[in-house]
Amino acid sequence: MNETVEIQEALRSISRKDATIPLVTVDGVYGFQTQNAVSVFQQQYGLPVSGEVDSETWDLLIQTKDSATPRTPTPLRVLFDDDIILMPGSDNEILSVIKSMLAVTRPFGDELLPTNRSDVYDEETVTIIRRLRKLHDLEETDAIDYDLWEILANLYNTRQRYGREIR
Repeated sequence: MNETVEIQEALRSISRKDATIPLVTVDGVYGFQTQNAVSVFQQQYGLPVSGEVDSETWDLLIQTKDSATPRTPTPLRVLFDDDIILMPGSDNEILSVIKSMLAVTRPFGDELLPTNRSDVYDEETVTIIRRLRKLHDLEETDAIDYDLWEILANLYNTRQRYGREIR
């Protein structure tokens, strides 16, 4: 495993328990975000602040990560009324949630992912919705309706239950 990934995973684990440590993206890049989180960690845990991981910082990172008990977040419930039907061109705040759920569940791998998380039901999302409806034997339409929401919510909840994180 890449050493930067290990550092980022340790910081991420610690930040779940200690909110003073910034949450980092585990991407294997030792950029500003990681350097800043290391600096904050060093300051909070009484180490010389350099933003770099020396052996003392590494040992304390691992020790702190291993002793951190993960917190269980409160589930977020997003309700989709059964009378809502979204069609291409619709502009509704629930669409940014739906697009985020599609990005997390990746029902077609990385082949089709929404890149625009706006509130507009755009052509990119239409393509994904058509394939998702067909895959789950729903009526072949472009509609985002209650039946599609239930499938997407179940995919999302299953993915979260088995440890995949929102990015």
